[in-house]
Amino acid sequence: MPILPGIAQLDMVHEIIEHSTGLNLRLRRLSRVRFKRNIMPDQSFDIVITPLEQSALSFSFRITDRDGLILSGIMDLEE
Repeated sequence: MPILPGIAQLDMVHEIIEHSTGLNLRLRRLSRVRFKRNIMPDQSFDIVITPLEQSALSFSFRITDRDGLILSGIMDLEE
């Protein structure tokens, strides 16, 4: 049964942050990452990314679908 790998989900979050900031960023740290459910082929989902106040390059993220949370965590990046 094919699923979207967790590393691909995290890469999508990273790419959205790079696109929205216009910066070429490297991953520094992941924390509080929780994989709750799998993403199946052709499944629709939403990605919500929120900058954290303590650092310009720290972001919380959530991937959800109509049934709720799929993935959440904090991504710290650096230039």
